[in-house]
Amino acid sequence: MRVVAICSVVAVIGMFFYLVAESKMLSYLSGEPEVCITCHTMNTHYATWQHSSHRGRATCVDCHLPRDSVFNKYMAKARDGFNHSMAMTFKTYGYNLRA
Repeated sequence: MRVVAICSVVAVIGMFFYLVAESKMLSYLSGEPEVCITCHTMNTHYATWQHSSHRGRATCVDCHLPRDSVFNKYMAKARDGFNHSMAMTFKTYGYNLRA
């Protein structure tokens, strides 16, 4: 029984690390605009930003994430990431963006 429990724990930990690596989850901690376009619905917005006057001064996170604290920024990233992954998985996403 103990061997089964240990094997189960090892399997769950292994699956967790596999999912983290396969989903490139750690890249989403970045503030780089290239991370934002990993979602196919963002390509048009990224192209527009690339040709805009504020490209050199602002990135996606400057307008779309809280700037009052690091904690709030990463909580918003986690919440939005979860919501986006659910919307993409169940095809309930819309195309309207809010700043």
